[in-house]
Amino acid sequence: MFHYVYDLELFYDKISYNMQIILKILSILAKVCVKKHSPFVIWITWSVGKTSAVNFVYQFLEQKYGRKVFVSPYNYNGEFWLPLTILQQKTGWRNPFLWLFIFVNSLFVILFKKYPKILVLEYGIDHIWEMDYMMNIVEPDISVILNVTENHIMQMKSIENIRKEKLKIIWKKSRVIFNNDDENLKYLDWTSYWINDSSKLKAKNIRSGVWSIIFDLIYSWKEYRWLKYNLVWEFQVYNILALIWVGLEMWIDIEEIIKLSKDIFAPTWRWTILQWINDSIIIDWSYNWGYKSISEWIKYLNDINSEYIKIAFVWDMRELWDKTQIFHEKISKELINSKIDFIILVWEEFNKYSLKQLENKFWKNRVYHFFDSRLAGKTIKNIINHQDKKSLIFVKWSQNTIFLEEGIKEFCLEKEMTKLVRQGKKWGKIKNNFFSKC
Repeated sequence: MFHYVYDLELFYDKISYNMQIILKILSILAKVCVKKHSPFVIWITWSVGKTSAVNFVYQFLEQKYGRKVFVSPYNYNGEFWLPLTILQQKTGWRNPFLWLFIFVNSLFVILFKKYPKILVLEYGIDHIWEMDYMMNIVEPDISVILNVTENHIMQMKSIENIRKEKLKIIWKKSRVIFNNDDENLKYLDWTSYWINDSSKLKAKNIRSGVWSIIFDLIYSWKEYRWLKYNLVWEFQVYNILALIWVGLEMWIDIEEIIKLSKDIFAPTWRWTILQWINDSIIIDWSYNWGYKSISEWIKYLNDINSEYIKIAFVWDMRELWDKTQIFHEKISKELINSKIDFIILVWEEFNKYSLKQLENKFWKNRVYHFFDSRLAGKTIKNIINHQDKKSLIFVKWSQNTIFLEEGIKEFCLEKEMTKLVRQGKKWGKIKNNFFSKC
């Protein structure tokens, strides 16, 4: 069994004094809340796909148990967000009066409000000792670990630190579910699921198209054929298998799990499918990205049939520290060997480490680089307009400061623009100020 010692002082040393006070109050209130109401806690952590999986598990359990299940409506995770989720509150940001209201309202939740029986929590970490802080608040009944990759390596310094920090989720009372296909987890000896190996729970014959995923499921050597989910990307099968194992660990019958899970859908603004002229399709995967996710997406695009012109619209990977060059060059090699027709790159790291290699392979009329996503969007529109076939445009970036959604507007149907992130007057001013400096 994995053991560790809470080292909270090292965690608190990394944040400002005022934030320390707020966090300590939040953690005390959250701990009291957990002790008072004793909810069944499902913890989900990994580097790629955790928010989708959290929402899938919640959607499934909500169909089974209704309002007895709670998940953060704001996709909260991390040191502030975990106690706020437990206390069912929204952040006060830098407003001291809002924080006072939150503390008072939290006491009402603890003392008087009917509390959910099941909590589905997302544990996102981006620095060492953060998991100690969160484990000190609540320990899970079921822990799910999907993968460990180099996301946030700038703060965490090494993949080994990331792995050790995430594995702190394994605790004495927790039933652990993990993905044995992941190279950083496969040595573990707990409940696991596979795609590429034999297991009690396994997916096989995976067919991932533009609109859906279909696969066969094997559980206890019984086969359930032709499971269909209205999701995109083969990698989502891992999230579905995690959902199924959570249901099994809660003693729900496998056939009921399959029935209740068939209508799961993507979290708002995490990814969506948009339409454009000439039956073209835009896969907008706009929340975040790192090497593992874009690598898996390249494989997905390779498998899409040749009826589509395939266009990749991507921006730099962030928070890679001294690994920045290595991973941008790795991605460029995978793009070079891919079946993608046009590549549109945005921002400086791709320009520095990938552009020349890609141009040497694809020629300049198939690879483009921009610092302005609106100009990039205009180029994509022009490319699509000159194709005889319909186009599939894959968009991947983090919702940070580059605003690729503004590029999507250049080639997206107007009725689809309501699905894009960060719209409205406030965001319009921020973006216009940004683009004026590009």
